[in-house]
Amino acid sequence: MVSTNTQIRKYEIVFILNPEITEKEINDLVGQVSSEIKNLNGTIVKTDIWGLKKLSYPIQKFKEGHYILIEFDILTSSIVQLNKTVEANETIIRSLITKIN
Repeated sequence: MVSTNTQIRKYEIVFILNPEITEKEINDLVGQVSSEIKNLNGTIVKTDIWGLKKLSYPIQKFKEGHYILIEFDILTSSIVQLNKTVEANETIIRSLITKIN
């Protein structure tokens, strides 16, 4: 039986950025998250910047945020480290990593 921690799976991360940052800062942050995925031996499949959207409810007193989607392939065991890295960034006000089929 193959351990699930050594299998490469498809994931996506959607994160919301502070609405007060510049476009350059957005691109830099997307680059940082992409680099972290690559450093964890992952492969970026697609990056999509959805832009500034109104939030359904305030998050950290913000009523809108920049939405970003990144699809990637990575070892299941690397997800915990990626999540810690993303959560440590104060510019990211909300994030969610999900496994896709």
